[in-house]
Amino acid sequence: MPNLKLLHLRDNVISSLSGFTSGMKSLQYLNLRGNQIMTVKEVEKLHHLNRLRTLSLAGNPLAEEEAEHYVLDALSYIPSLDRIDKNPISEEDRSEAEALAELRRQELSSSDSLAHLPHEQMFSSASSEFSSDMM
Repeated sequence: MPNLKLLHLRDNVISSLSGFTSGMKSLQYLNLRGNQIMTVKEVEKLHHLNRLRTLSLAGNPLAEEEAEHYVLDALSYIPSLDRIDKNPISEEDRSEAEALAELRRQELSSSDSLAHLPHEQMFSSASSEFSSDMM
């Protein structure tokens, strides 16, 4: 489906977004309104849709339960978006989403560096930090 630009999947009881592939490289509009998408982690699976401009997620559990954050989270995963749920993306939203994406990269980088430490060194480092905090 490399030429698909517009996709309406409203009210289809969709809960997973794993089926969206990088082969959908022309997709610009995606309506997922009224489905069963529970968390923004599902939206992260759309990060490779580089031409996606409009995304509709209203009426999904994530839009109600994570109402304050899901727009910024979605934008941080899909920076090409111009609209979410019919609302235009403001420059302030874009800046906050970029900061959120950078914070995630730093957290991931930090956890990756810990994963490469030998098991004994991780506990040794944690133990010495704990000891110095106690003083």
